[in-house]
Amino acid sequence: FMYCYMEPVLAFRISEFEISSFQIGMFFSIQPISYIILSFTISWFSKNYANRGLIMVGALVSSFSMLLVGPSHYLPNELYLMGLGQLCIGGFGLFLMVPVIPEMINSGSKYYPGKIIEVTDISAGVFNSGLGIGQVVGPIFGSYVTQATDFRTCSDIVGYILFTYSILYFLLGDGLVLLKTACKEVKKKEVIDVVRSSPARNVQMRNRILSNASHDENFDLNYEKLSQRTPLLNKQQRQDV
Repeated sequence: FMYCYMEPVLAFRISEFEISSFQIGMFFSIQPISYIILSFTISWFSKNYANRGLIMVGALVSSFSMLLVGPSHYLPNELYLMGLGQLCIGGFGLFLMVPVIPEMINSGSKYYPGKIIEVTDISAGVFNSGLGIGQVVGPIFGSYVTQATDFRTCSDIVGYILFTYSILYFLLGDGLVLLKTACKEVKKKEVIDVVRSSPARNVQMRNRILSNASHDENFDLNYEKLSQRTPLLNKQQRQDV
């Protein structure tokens, strides 16, 4: 939907800037080129961050990118802003597309253990059905709203829809839990960095602290327990943590 709504009307919108047909064709290539280039990095993001978090970020950033696609009436009516918008939705839209199926499979496997093949097939079917629905609804929505208002307003409305989706997904998709977990991991990393940089008078205790910080989900990072469990840290280092 995010991509297809502009298909029937984008060429007419770009022609307002009095550019050639070849230049219009080059403009249409911005989005897929951005998608292709950044697609090589998505595996790194999926490896280091939760798929659900990537989807939330992708939806949120894409919603703001839509303000450039029009561009919004609040922004200058410039072609370079539209190109920047295409670049952004091509790149950040990747976070809405690639992690979806793995996240669906992961969620479905919890309710249907031992049926990974069936869950994978159904997830792929639902995903592709959603793409098909978007390819039907998107152009109809884009052409109708553009005719009733203009392309700039239509893009803003799509941005509002994406923003609403990102907020709902955050609230209903355990976004607060993901945020809390991410903060906890950052604090663990800070503890590990401080311990590694401290004088290791007791190597065995130092290694035990590092092991706890890395593997113990209940590792307490408050000041009192940290002080008790890390006597090798001086007072200033504990305060920094």
